[in-house]
Amino acid sequence: TYADFTANDINGLQFSKNQTSIGSGWRSGGGPGSAPQVRTDRFYVLKDGAGNVYKLKFTALTQDNERGYPAVEYALVKEGN
Repeated sequence: TYADFTANDINGLQFSKNQTSIGSGWRSGGGPGSAPQVRTDRFYVLKDGAGNVYKLKFTALTQDNERGYPAVEYALVKEGN
């Protein structure tokens, strides 16, 4: 889970260089007859150019019931070299 993910869990992960890797996999719905929702069963692990590793999860997709206002929670997991 997001809460339990630590630096010890990084080993063995393969990071993608594709800038669209996250895409829309963090949300569902939003079509006719279904309200948009954030998927709570997933989070993402990101590495920046300095080698810092972060965990990130989306926490919102709307603001005042208007779509287009994503919100995230993130935390530094490991500092780069």
